[in-house]
Amino acid sequence: LTSLKILDLSINGLTGEIPVEFAALHKLSLLNLFINKFHGEIPRAIAELPTLEVLNLWQNNFTGSIPSELGQNGKLIELDLSTNKLTGLLHKFLCSGMKLKILILLNNFLFGPLPDDLGKCDSLSRVRLGQNYLNGSIPNGFLYLPELSLMELHNNYLTGQFEEERSKVASKLTQL
Repeated sequence: LTSLKILDLSINGLTGEIPVEFAALHKLSLLNLFINKFHGEIPRAIAELPTLEVLNLWQNNFTGSIPSELGQNGKLIELDLSTNKLTGLLHKFLCSGMKLKILILLNNFLFGPLPDDLGKCDSLSRVRLGQNYLNGSIPNGFLYLPELSLMELHNNYLTGQFEEERSKVASKLTQL
């Protein structure tokens, strides 16, 4: 199945870890495994898939940290890892291609500061990072991204002030 571009096994009762053989799916652009019973860490090999654009692994039992390579292929558009047991920091490469539109990581155990690079990710439209242990301040520009319509940061440990940017207007922001 090395020519496979889309793999959707969502809403099943699949268990175990993500098979290491998925690393051979170099043409994969979409991987949906949401609403299953997968566990273990998200394999680094998944994050290194060169054409991966959409990764939806929400509502499983994944543990460990988000692979630091995720997003480095520059093609990532949608990432939803919500409702798992993920820990660790958010990495600055999630929006390295400036194509990321949807970032949903809510209901995990993520900690540490939000990467400053997120404040420069002009493609973001939906961000849901609530119900984690994130701390520090909101990156400059994060609330003023031109496509941003939804920003959820509730139930974290964020501190500091909202930095006003007079040159930018959050014109599409409808939910904060």
